Amino acid sequence: MPKPKMGGKKYLRMFLAGDKAPRASLLGSPRERFLVANALLEKYHGAFTIELTHEPCARTDILLQQFSKVSIPHELTAMDWGPDADFFAEQFNTRLFEEPSDIVVLSVQPEIAHSVWEHRQSGYLLSPPPPWERDWPPARKTWFAENFVPRGLLSVAQFRENVTRLIGAVKEQLGAHVLMFNHSTVDPDDYVHNYHGREPAWALRTHQFNLALMELSIQEGISIIDVERLVAELGASRNVLQAGCYSREVHESILGEFLRVLEDIGFFEDRPLVMQVGRRNVLCS
Repeated sequence: MPKPKMGGKKYLRMFLAGDKAPRASLLGSPRERFLVANALLEKYHGAFTIELTHEPCARTDILLQQFSKVSIPHELTAMDWGPDADFFAEQFNTRLFEEPSDIVVLSVQPEIAHSVWEHRQSGYLLSPPPPWERDWPPARKTWFAENFVPRGLLSVAQFRENVTRLIGAVKEQLGAHVLMFNHSTVDPDDYVHNYHGREPAWALRTHQFNLALMELSIQEGISIIDVERLVAELGASRNVLQAGCYSREVHESILGEFLRVLEDIGFFEDRPLVMQVGRRNVLCS
């Protein structure tokens, strides 16, 4: 029997694939970062420190492409992308499995909102920067349309499959705990009351992905940072600025919840950590 992992270690290594909510809650602005480290310092008087690796949050199919170590294609490196060059390069490289981690933090927001494109010949995936249709010159947009086909938004079923594969790889290769942010379903600009014949909007997709995340937690034992509940407790009308964008009060509440979850797992006590064993692991044992 392997020895149980113990809490109470001075240094915690955290990998954060952070979209707006995790980044704003755990890191803060450049002036005030690194919020979670400051909170630990204040609460535990320097007994614990978090060492952070932060990368932009990609959709899970892009993360799996990174995991498969697909090299950045020549047709991309040969073009002058200007300020977008690093944005594209990051989609073919991740440090997630190159460095040890105790905690891996992910979010459902890219799954809900981000679209990807597939290269027509090679099949690799690419997610252009959000304002590309507005900012790119006509020749670049034409080249992109000729070489890539849109794959649109991710389905809930594909999300479940992708996250299950990622969780398995994280547990097997890193032995890390996975914490995943859900999101508030409130969109202040959405007044839909009848969904018949409509494409699923942010609110409906968020409901669907939040539910899928709960099912994944049952199956895999991962922890959820329940942003949906925190926003509801504080009041959405005052604290949801736009879909997926929250007030400072919400971010402070998220930070507190994040630390509470780490405490429940046992990272700040000299005891065995609560392992992330889900229903599937139990049934298979």
